[in-house]
Amino acid sequence: MPFRRRISAVLAAVMLILVGSTPTTRAAVQPISIAEFSFSPATLTITVGDSVTWTNSDPLAHTVTSATNIWNSGPLNQSGTFQHTFTQPGIFSYFCSIHPTMHGTILVGTQTYLPLVQTR
Repeated sequence: MPFRRRISAVLAAVMLILVGSTPTTRAAVQPISIAEFSFSPATLTITVGDSVTWTNSDPLAHTVTSATNIWNSGPLNQSGTFQHTFTQPGIFSYFCSIHPTMHGTILVGTQTYLPLVQTR
């Protein structure tokens, strides 16, 4: 019996380690291009902790401005970049404050939950 108890204890410890451990994931950096007066992709799905880097490919300046004033890149000239890290899940709309018809959306979820957006 002592041998069985030891084996059981070892197996229980191994199970605790396996179940209790969380996989390590690296935060990703996702690109969005600003070109021809649009953001591409216009909608991007990422997970909490990921960053997005916007790069302006147009010859005119643009901004990347959160609809809720969470971030504002200020004017980005051609080849200018702006990066923001998303630390909370949710749906984040943004636009160019110089050209307000330009807009995009970042969908931020967790490893097990991604927000759903209905498309037409």
